[in-house]
Amino acid sequence: MYPGVCVAFAFETPAAVPAGDNRHGRHTVTVADGVLDRDAVAAPAATVEPAGRA
Repeated sequence: MYPGVCVAFAFETPAAVPAGDNRHGRHTVTVADGVLDRDAVAAPAATVEPAGRA
């Protein structure tokens, strides 16, 4: 298995973009070396500003 990042904005529902319009999206990825427990994963995630509020 490849541990990659797949940002599928239209994974379950098609994302139709009308001609002349734009589709904008944002994602954040944290890369860690080693095995993390839930608290260690939650710590950097808590510092990310939700989209549209930055």
